[in-house]
Amino acid sequence: LRAHKMTHSGEKPFECEYCHAKFKYSDSLRKHIRSHTGEKPYECHFCKKKFKQKTSLTGHIRNHIGEKPFECEICKTKFSVKNALKVHQKTHTDGKLYECEICKVKLISKAILKTHTRIHSGVKPFECEICKFKFNYKSDLNSHIRIHTGDKPFDCEFCKAKFPSSSSLNDHQRIHTGEKPFECQFCEAKFSNRSNFIAHKRIHSAEKPFECDVCKVKFKTKPYLKSHMRIHSGEKLFECKLCESKFYVKSALTDHIQTHNGEKSFECELCDIKFSNQSNLLEHKTFCTEEKLFECVFCKAKFKFKSALIGHIRIHTEEKPFECNFCKVKFRHQSTLLTHKRIHTGEKPFECKLCGTKFGDRSNLLEHK
Repeated sequence: LRAHKMTHSGEKPFECEYCHAKFKYSDSLRKHIRSHTGEKPYECHFCKKKFKQKTSLTGHIRNHIGEKPFECEICKTKFSVKNALKVHQKTHTDGKLYECEICKVKLISKAILKTHTRIHSGVKPFECEICKFKFNYKSDLNSHIRIHTGDKPFDCEFCKAKFPSSSSLNDHQRIHTGEKPFECQFCEAKFSNRSNFIAHKRIHSAEKPFECDVCKVKFKTKPYLKSHMRIHSGEKLFECKLCESKFYVKSALTDHIQTHNGEKSFECELCDIKFSNQSNLLEHKTFCTEEKLFECVFCKAKFKFKSALIGHIRIHTEEKPFECNFCKVKFRHQSTLLTHKRIHTGEKPFECKLCGTKFGDRSNLLEHK
């Protein structure tokens, strides 16, 4: 009764000794003090993660057992914690949305908008004390630190494999359950994890958000850009143990290794010629069939190779993505840029074997011969 009367009187007799915040109930004060002391008395028996509040532990355990008791009345989507449902419900209402001034995306809370803007500003406030790598989000930092510590607190209930984050565990467990919750609205393809789903959608949209700082070529996924950047840096991470040849990408190394073992498992069904890798087979088939698979959407011209189509389309779009860093002249093709830059550098890699004259362009050498 005394506690109830405080709701009417506004009395807050319980004061925090650290910050002097006041509370109506001793239990509320006790929970608040943990924000100062860092005490986390509630431990998950699945992954040993600790929490300050019992409600946080309860919501966390639902991630392990897959329980989602909070259902949206409108679209029937289910959630493991009530707060997630509340945030989701705002997407159905005409409530206030917070718009990013840079990319115009609309978000459902001011806190989410603040976090989102770090993508544009480049602000990364969370730094790893070990390697000084910085992150936009604290959750990303926590997951990263486990790379150094080797800590993998999340166990798969099916095969006992361990993972450094709950998200990587969830992605993995779908291999066992067969669950594919991410469905493409264009072609109905389904995916077990969000990253593959997002990468797939760019096939339909032609979106290429990852741009090379050096040559401005754009890519659909960050791994594609990362592989491409090695061409500029000269970094070849993948080394053949048999002959020490090095490669920019793992797939090129895989193809190369097959040249050592003599295996030719890729056979042309038209002429029965066999190849050691699929890329050589595909290249062969375009000549074997004379088929032109890649068609220009502007003029219907057809090409054997996708790279030839891409170069051709730039005639229509007038796009010239390759810029000379000496004189700022732009070109449609990277090969044309490389030839042009030799005017500035004086490089002449093509030498006549008869008289020793050198040329910056292969065509000039052929004409000279």
